[in-house]
Parts: sequence; C-alpha cells; structure tokens
Amino acid sequence: MRPPLAGPDFFEISVSGPAASGFKGTISFAAVPEPATWGMMVLGFAAAGMALRRRRPAPDRLAART
Repeated sequence: MRPPLAGPDFFEISVSGPAASGFKGTISFAAVPEPATWGMMVLGFAAAGMALRRRRPAPDRLAART
C-alpha cells in the first residue's frame, strides 16, 4: 500500500468523441504537518505575541521638558 500524498503523482485525462483530445501532466501535493509541528508553531506565535505585548513604550523625551 502506498502512503497518501507521498509525492508527485501522474494523471491522464482523455475525452473521446468527434473532437477527441487528451491531457497528460504531473500533480504534486504538499505534505500535511504532524500535530507536534502545529503545536510548536502555535507556541512560537503565542510567545512572539506575548513578547510584543509586554514591551514597554519608550518614554517621550519631549513630554519631560516642560
């Protein structure tokens, strides 16, 4: 048994009739990431979001000179 979406696959489409035609080509699918990969990606985005949220704005120098 072949694993699904393991790599490029070949296909052929043929039409028969008065104007018979055909097409041959190659199609490839991207592999679906494993659940652990998705979890690490979500944790990375969460950590980046928390780091941006916790950043304190720099004090305004012009407001201090009154």
